[in-house]
Amino acid sequence: MPTTPISLCQAFAIYIRQKQEEPEKPWADPVGSLAQTLECGCRYCYAACKVIGKEDEVVKNKKKDLDSVTLEIDPGLNVLGRYGILGGTKDDALGAEFRNSGLKFNREGISAEIFVLDSEDDPIIPTATQISGYTGSDQSFQTAMKWITDCFKNHRLCSAFFTPLGPPKLPLRVIDVSLPDSKIVQLVQTDDDKAYYACLSHCWGSEQPLKTTLAPDTLSIHTKGIAWGELPKTFQEAIEITRKFEIRYLWIDSLCIIQDDEEDWQTQSAQMADIYRNSVITIAGSAASSSQQGLFRNADSEHIDHALSSIDVLEDFVKVRKRKPLSHVSTEHPLLQRGWVFQERMLSPRYLHFGQNELLWECTEQLACECGSLSHMYQDKKEWLAPQIRLHPYLLGILNHRPRGVSGLWQASVANYSQMKLSYPGDIFPAISGIAKIVREVTGWTYVAGLWKETLITDLVWSVERPKHARRCEEWRAPTFSWASVEHKTARSSISYDCMTFLEKGLENSTPRRCRTDMYASVVETKCVLRGSDPAGKLVAGHIILSGTLIQATLRYLESSRQWKIAFLDGETLSYSSFLKDYDLRQSDDEFKDGDTVYCLKLIGSSWIPAHVSGEYLLYIVLRKITRSLKPAQGVTNECNFERIGLLRDAHGDDAVCLEQGSKTSAIQSDILVKIL
Repeated sequence: MPTTPISLCQAFAIYIRQKQEEPEKPWADPVGSLAQTLECGCRYCYAACKVIGKEDEVVKNKKKDLDSVTLEIDPGLNVLGRYGILGGTKDDALGAEFRNSGLKFNREGISAEIFVLDSEDDPIIPTATQISGYTGSDQSFQTAMKWITDCFKNHRLCSAFFTPLGPPKLPLRVIDVSLPDSKIVQLVQTDDDKAYYACLSHCWGSEQPLKTTLAPDTLSIHTKGIAWGELPKTFQEAIEITRKFEIRYLWIDSLCIIQDDEEDWQTQSAQMADIYRNSVITIAGSAASSSQQGLFRNADSEHIDHALSSIDVLEDFVKVRKRKPLSHVSTEHPLLQRGWVFQERMLSPRYLHFGQNELLWECTEQLACECGSLSHMYQDKKEWLAPQIRLHPYLLGILNHRPRGVSGLWQASVANYSQMKLSYPGDIFPAISGIAKIVREVTGWTYVAGLWKETLITDLVWSVERPKHARRCEEWRAPTFSWASVEHKTARSSISYDCMTFLEKGLENSTPRRCRTDMYASVVETKCVLRGSDPAGKLVAGHIILSGTLIQATLRYLESSRQWKIAFLDGETLSYSSFLKDYDLRQSDDEFKDGDTVYCLKLIGSSWIPAHVSGEYLLYIVLRKITRSLKPAQGVTNECNFERIGLLRDAHGDDAVCLEQGSKTSAIQSDILVKIL
């Protein structure tokens, strides 16, 4: 097998042959030697050098008859690794990535991709689409129309969102935009009317959008008509798009919910699931941070394609287009960082993003964009924060027949949701109540402060990524057993269910069974006191009572490593354990100190079958007796009540002694009832 450097065209040949022979295998992207590529100078090597600004250094074959150039595939060549085939160094590497949006090159800070518009223009360079350059253009709208038409005609799962009974029931209030050229729209109150409608998903921003209120009485004014000039730019452009789709009604939260009426707000927020899931489409101002900024954007000029070459000897490169690849990182879209928007995306059957440079589309069966790099919902999308699945009863009903199906989806949703921002921390439950309603509707489960009674033991296995950037909520919003009791001070901190990775193997109904998971605690009681009527809404108080083995231990702080550890009661730290704190104990008002007594409730464990293969992976909830009054627990005695402060990840086996094995008998209480507030 050769180890000498090869040109990029040879690397292409190897890559293409391998993809043809085993298309499902994730082959490494082609990598060639820059020196050999400059030396070759064929059509593809020259194109690569031109893209990265090295065309003047091509020393051979620059004027080669390109029509005679073919890729000779050597059957003896195989890709050994990203740089292994070069026989050279990483600095000499020139790589390319075959993408749906083109052939992407990265070198020395240069990022560019080339593509053709017709597959007949080149047999190797990928075919891709051009972006319009302006998301409010007719070209962009025609792309959106193509997506929605294809969705209605060809997507079997998407059609499940609509019953054959016709249009859905309208929300209580909607905006009537029916007159195409009218500069007045009207807020109308429906009386169980049925019709198709769209929703708007937008950032309110620091400049509050136009709102419907009782004081002053804008409700009466808006029902008579809203002048075009009073509408913020985002609302105006959303109305334009709704009219182009020939949809009569548009639902906008700030106008269709009475913002200073607590009862109306509670009632309508509880209807979010139905409002979004019954819409035809949700129009999203993803690139705007306020309602004043509008939907439409001009794309950055570097993303507008142009011919790779127009006048030199390589005339056929006129058909090869070049542009800077478009980024699809969700952080570039302010809307996608907002907590309320998370469930709007999850619940909407179709979601049309007006992005910074292009339109993007989400539905149950497709994820797409104008440039073409996002082609399918189920591809690897490391750059794009996409829902696991659109949350509709039909789809959840399928998942409900699978082990860990709905539960796993809920936990993944919580982990994603925890990365979002809320203007009002108290909205933590209302902003995800629509998703909770769908889960409850399908499963019949009981909702318990962001967890579910029927899967409570595994739902308790949440942990906090980077707890130094987290804290207990300053104003109470959830009991401590809930992930919602933790407030994330920066975007670096979030909720994680990574501890379930090994545990869930033992919950699968696989044959033969290779792993078993045991529940060591059981649920005795759950109770939540609601602030309103929504069973998934804001809380006043809450607790759970679990039965299991409770082990007294010691909290240790190691100055040398600045880490908190869980130790046996005599102070000796556990060798094979990890204490996963819920928040920064050093910055807490709760006065944690080295040597404090804590209690570990044995929760769940998993081991391989047969058991002698390895030890057991164990998780405990780490608790502290409550010595202070918790506001939502007024009237409840603090005796024998606990608060959660983290998880203990433990193990036992040939070389490891777990907490229970190493503790004195006097420190262990079996079959005890533990109340966690």
